[in-house]
Amino acid sequence: MELRVEALKRLDLVDFLSRNYGLHFHRTGNQYCCYSPFNEEKRPSFFVRLVEGRWLFKDFSSGFGGSIIDFVQMKEGLGSIRDACAHI
Repeated sequence: MELRVEALKRLDLVDFLSRNYGLHFHRTGNQYCCYSPFNEEKRPSFFVRLVEGRWLFKDFSSGFGGSIIDFVQMKEGLGSIRDACAHI
């Protein structure tokens, strides 16, 4: 399971979120930003970037952050890492 989790964290999060959740990103320096998928807002506060080979997100409007697995758990209301991995 640990190898699968690491492989999922290396998936291109920008591409995954664009395809599966309809998010529209803009590149800003070495990261990507868009409007929060968790809150209504007037300025983009959701950021995604590649850190040491793993994709991470931070949503400043909600305070949420983490990997692709964390995102799917929060957005889909899943209770376990195993469920989030299966959903991805």
